[in-house]
Amino acid sequence: SPLPLESLYMKKTLATVALLVAFLLPLDAASLWVKVSDRVLKSLGRVEITLVQEETNTTLQGECTAFSINEQKRFLLTAAHCFGNTLIVNKQPATVIFRDEVKDVMVLHVPALKLKALRPALGAQMGEDVAAYGYAYGWEVPYLKTGVVSVPLARIQMFGQRPITL
Repeated sequence: SPLPLESLYMKKTLATVALLVAFLLPLDAASLWVKVSDRVLKSLGRVEITLVQEETNTTLQGECTAFSINEQKRFLLTAAHCFGNTLIVNKQPATVIFRDEVKDVMVLHVPALKLKALRPALGAQMGEDVAAYGYAYGWEVPYLKTGVVSVPLARIQMFGQRPITL
């Protein structure tokens, strides 16, 4: 059953940080993040979610962050808990093509949206400094947060293709 609106915002915030950690970038100096944020912004999508709870006839709305993972196919990665009856990314309709609720990942297809694909940095180690960049707390502008790698890498596999390491 759908979560109360406050819980959705908390989960979105945590997922935003988790998704961004998937695109690990070393934290060498604060000035580095100016360049990185400019580059990442070209890959970023703001997901507007509408979720209708039929049992209570309630409509919930929220926001999440998505990242381009394949520019040619127009695939974006976001959190599975960002699922809704209607998903709009940067004002363009999106279709869910893959969703794993256990790993909390979802891949969207947005044919009308061409964003530069992010290439994840490889080789980040436990304890390494990283940053998260996205639309945390439903803000209209992206939010930058730094942190430390504290979870092992996850792997997902879609449509029998080679696994993607997050």
